[in-house]
Amino acid sequence: MTAKRLSRRALLRRGALGLGVAGLSLTAWRGRGYPEPPAGLQHLSPARAALLVALAETFCEAPGLPPIEPDKLVRDIDAFLPGLPQASLELLDWLLLAFEHGTVMQARLGRFSELSRTDRAAYLRSWQHSGLPALRNGFAALKSLLLATCWDDPLRARAVGFAGPVVPNGYRCEGHERYDALRAPPGTHPEDPA
Repeated sequence: MTAKRLSRRALLRRGALGLGVAGLSLTAWRGRGYPEPPAGLQHLSPARAALLVALAETFCEAPGLPPIEPDKLVRDIDAFLPGLPQASLELLDWLLLAFEHGTVMQARLGRFSELSRTDRAAYLRSWQHSGLPALRNGFAALKSLLLATCWDDPLRARAVGFAGPVVPNGYRCEGHERYDALRAPPGTHPEDPA
């Protein structure tokens, strides 16, 4: 009986399939065990809520500042999200997924929300100073979202010397509908079909 020779293409297919199955298994295994988020959330899953709390603790906590209130933070972000366009919500969901589980690309066994503060800060810096523009943009987007919700507490804002406008408690993003009246009529925009 002769052994069947495996072609290069078949070997690559099997290898890719094996890597895909291993990647999905690792993601499913790492996606278990999140704490229960506050009741009444409309848009955030337990995994996303845990990640956002871990990010806020890393971005927004410092000695001398009032501590982050995780439930309030998660509720405020959840209330902010409905005003965003659907495409932005989908991109945010992918960004949060990539950020939470991207730690495996740096040979870290835990997901971001399980890392120590020191490791979280190092991971954030790696995104902030990455040579890949997509990672730097992802870092900037997460930072903007969190800083807008972390600093809605006047005590926290005053503690760092910020006397400017503080986002009102429970602020809801109004969305892009308010700008529809300012848009050019259909067919007059250069990108619109004539």
